[in-house]
Amino acid sequence: MIGLGSKRRIAGVGVFNRFIMSRENIICYQRIHCHRIIRVIPANQLFDFLMPYSTSLKIMRSRAFVLCFLVPLSLVSFGQSLFNLSEQKPAARFPVTDPVWPLQPGDATVCLWEDDKLAACSVGVDDNNAQDVEWWLKEAGSRGVPVTWFLVSGWIEKRMPLGGTGELWKRVKSAGNDVQSHSVTHLVDVGPEWKGIEWEYTESIRQIEEKVPGHAVRLLAYPGGPNMAKNDRQIAAKHFLSVRGVTGTPNPANATDYLDVNAMSTCHVGDRPEKPWCNLNNILDKNLEGGRFYRGWAFPFFHTVKPETALPVLDFLAANGDRLWCGLFADVTRYGQERDTARLSTQSVEDRRIILDLVDGMDDRFFDYPLTVKVRLQDGWTPASVTQDGHAIDFRQIEREGGVYCLFKAAPDRGRIVIERAR
Repeated sequence: MIGLGSKRRIAGVGVFNRFIMSRENIICYQRIHCHRIIRVIPANQLFDFLMPYSTSLKIMRSRAFVLCFLVPLSLVSFGQSLFNLSEQKPAARFPVTDPVWPLQPGDATVCLWEDDKLAACSVGVDDNNAQDVEWWLKEAGSRGVPVTWFLVSGWIEKRMPLGGTGELWKRVKSAGNDVQSHSVTHLVDVGPEWKGIEWEYTESIRQIEEKVPGHAVRLLAYPGGPNMAKNDRQIAAKHFLSVRGVTGTPNPANATDYLDVNAMSTCHVGDRPEKPWCNLNNILDKNLEGGRFYRGWAFPFFHTVKPETALPVLDFLAANGDRLWCGLFADVTRYGQERDTARLSTQSVEDRRIILDLVDGMDDRFFDYPLTVKVRLQDGWTPASVTQDGHAIDFRQIEREGGVYCLFKAAPDRGRIVIERAR
């Protein structure tokens, strides 16, 4: 990855404050409130993209500009500063395959999902619906499924019992679930006295964080309804790491729009053949829906609980726990954005140790979720320890088809990773 810090104006596109380049992609972004991606361009389309603007980008005419794209990836480093991946309707960032098993000792890969699970799923509840909290804590909790509540902050302690209290939402959070923003008013009243969409976003952050002290609100679910068009993607990108939308399909693993994450208010577990697009089995079976959702991220969400529709979903997630990562929205979206910008490199393969570096392109202040890494070990190895920046981290050894592998979790940009062989 290589970065050019000089400001460039491209006709019809705007001012680019910086370019981040790798062999695969060129990321162009602006400094607004925080770094925000404007375009992610596959490297093989670079010249097609830039040539129409070559009068503005005079460096296109210089040999030095061409050479900068040919610098080997191992010689340069990541920018480590993106607040979110904000590309709209992204093209495939990488090919989706079955789980990868590196072939040579020292070869390593970042797993598509945590614990090398086949696919991912998050569950959400919109519009507070505090009257159903006890049901969710019991039914989802007993199945090991965490839930993200999206709160209309102006309803808390005012529109009862729907809105709930600060004490209730603190208890929800302490039980291993999450509470995030669904705006202040749900865009119910956007008349002359309305303070605007940015107020809806920022004031909801303030109000929820006030009701749940110590909690950081970094995520949004766009409020729907007749005024849904008032939502603003660019403003949301200034304040949130990721935003959930309402497009009713799973997210392709390699093409998630992190500022409009697909979510399904209607989904099923294979018993609704007339609605094949919202079948949760799509993320586990490559033969369904042309394989476009295989190994993807499903996000069913609910309003007022209906056990006859919610329980089959929770039972499906529990029954497939060996293949599915059921994670909070905050965790899955951070994992995905770190993974999509990560670079894992083997620095050294020795008789008794393997040394790795793991970096990514995201802002480390907000993106600190550990990625699952899989490393092929030398035959006969038994790892004694795995450390990152000198600190021990948990690991497990796996044997598959005669190969020995080490699986562990490490956060990008947190120091060198060393695997030591048992003596």
